Amino acid sequence: MKKKNSAVIFILVSVLSFILGVLIALNYLQPVLKEKENSTLLSEQKANQETINSYVEENKLLQEELDSQEVNLPKDTRSEVEFKNIEKVAKAFTDGFYTNNSDNIQEKMDSIQEYLTPKAKGKIVPYWVESNDKMTVEQSKISEKYYVNLENVLGEATVTGFLYVSTSYEEDKPFTVRYLVQMDLKKNDNNVWQVNEIRETVTTNDVPERFYE
Repeated sequence: MKKKNSAVIFILVSVLSFILGVLIALNYLQPVLKEKENSTLLSEQKANQETINSYVEENKLLQEELDSQEVNLPKDTRSEVEFKNIEKVAKAFTDGFYTNNSDNIQEKMDSIQEYLTPKAKGKIVPYWVESNDKMTVEQSKISEKYYVNLENVLGEATVTGFLYVSTSYEEDKPFTVRYLVQMDLKKNDNNVWQVNEIRETVTTNDVPERFYE
């Protein structure tokens, strides 16, 4: 009986010793495993950050390339650059067309000819230039806002602009005129936008914000 009890005790001691050994081993291995896990996590985070940095740098280079593109673009281009180029031409044209006076009108008209198609050259002038009333006029563009319509664009576009223009006749006190202007633009053989035709209306009300949506 004593031998049997001794054997049982021996077995229990062996089992407990094994369990204790396992626990001690785990206790020592846990920091090592945790350190390895942290190291692996840090490596993954570093790799992810490098990937993100690579995408950021690539996006930056693409944006710089996009910003450096010139006005000349294929006729079917519908990028943001195309919109900017069209608006740039519209602004340059209206700078001369709506900021002038009786003394420098010819100079101003000469300056906008490069923005006109052959059909429009020499034919698009402010209404008062051809008026029979030889009055002194001075006008200056105060503010402007444009909407570019590029639906189904194949080298053609329509720009609608709302302009505030300070106007004075015969050196009287200036007043503000609100113009609603539509400009038809076409690309020439060099793929450069030019104004082909304009239609202007004087309006007494501010244009609603939804007009630009």
